Amino acid sequence: MKMEFVPYIESLFPAMLMSITGVASFLCEKDQNEDPGHRAALALVQRFGDLCPHSLLDGFEGAYCCTLQSDSPEETARNAVTREKTVVLLGKVAEKILEHKKFGQDLLSTEDCSNKATRERVLLLILLARFDADASVKRVANGLWKTAGGAPKVQKAIMPNMTRFLERLRGGDRGPGAQKLALEAK
Repeated sequence: MKMEFVPYIESLFPAMLMSITGVASFLCEKDQNEDPGHRAALALVQRFGDLCPHSLLDGFEGAYCCTLQSDSPEETARNAVTREKTVVLLGKVAEKILEHKKFGQDLLSTEDCSNKATRERVLLLILLARFDADASVKRVANGLWKTAGGAPKVQKAIMPNMTRFLERLRGGDRGPGAQKLALEAK
């Protein structure tokens, strides 16, 4: 994929994330890479994760929030797998950004890749996922938080924006599932 593809990322990436079925995860280890939605999203993240992470963030937020609400146990299980894989892919973006860090830097202070608002938004999404009801999503998010440099000083630095982000979610603009999660996240 070349840089001419960048204008299409914001419209195609959410569809890729939402097409992660998670069915292959239940079959066997060998078939985990057979999920076309996951493979497409992973290819996009690997190519553009550090070149234009800002283009990917709306897709991550939208897919994560859309999968918080479900009507049946089957849909709940599928949505949990989709959220888990979405958070894993978000971690890949964080890793791509961290490839540009210097000694002693964390995700927030890495200046050679993207801008501070983008890096902060990645941290906000990781922090939100730490409050997920599904244990596997929580486990992945906690690991990412540690990798991204989730020290108390980083959390303190992003807290004003986290408060605004949670207020926006509590307003219901991302659906009732995200609203409920934002109310539980304090």
